[in-house]
Amino acid sequence: MTPDHDNATPPHANRPRFDPTINLGHIITFIGFVAAGMAAYNGIDKRLALLEQFRVMQVSRDAEQDATVQAQGADIRASQRRIEDKLDRLAERLPPPPRGGAS
Repeated sequence: MTPDHDNATPPHANRPRFDPTINLGHIITFIGFVAAGMAAYNGIDKRLALLEQFRVMQVSRDAEQDATVQAQGADIRASQRRIEDKLDRLAERLPPPPRGGAS
């Protein structure tokens, strides 16, 4: 019998090999990656600009709402004072309640 060493594949044949050539597929893939990255950056940039614009609008809206709430609070306090004054005048007009028990 002869040894099987002649039919065996060398150990380095199973390892992956690096091919230094660049072909059209590599170039198209690279251009695709660059285009996708630029599109993603452009989309994020637009979304960020839109969010900043909404933030500025919200700050002005908040300031308007704060002013409205403060004005309404002042109106409520003024109405409460008028009601208290009216109740005080009504209390002054009423006769005092009878004191003592029934005799």
